[in-house]
Amino acid sequence: MASYQDSATSTATGANGVTYSYRRMGTSNSAQPLVLLQHFRGNLDNWDPALIDALAAEREVIAFDNVGVGATTGQVPASVTQMAHGAIAFISRLRDSRSGAKRNRMPTPRSNPSSATYRNTAMARIAVQIGSRSSKGITERDLR
Repeated sequence: MASYQDSATSTATGANGVTYSYRRMGTSNSAQPLVLLQHFRGNLDNWDPALIDALAAEREVIAFDNVGVGATTGQVPASVTQMAHGAIAFISRLRDSRSGAKRNRMPTPRSNPSSATYRNTAMARIAVQIGSRSSKGITERDLR
């Protein structure tokens, strides 16, 4: 398996019109890939290659630049909620390409937060440190 440092960067355009830059590696026989979210201004080159290589040893791993960051088009989100919507659009695009589904038929947490598609999705808490304060992260309520 190639190292994260040597993996090719690909692009995919989401239903929101944003062209996302991403790297995919590891074994694709895992049921669900591990999609890595970076901090607000973090891009593909901020990941530790040793960490990604270790994660990709047993599953498919996808790292991406969110809206307006790195090589991805668009404007940088002004809030964690907007950042989450950008991530959802990217993940939905990947899901569409895997299943051949039409984009407008793909359920989202906004349209059906209790759907089986999202019940098994784990969201990592995003904590943005600002001085001595930090955010409380994204909740399911933020995505409605």
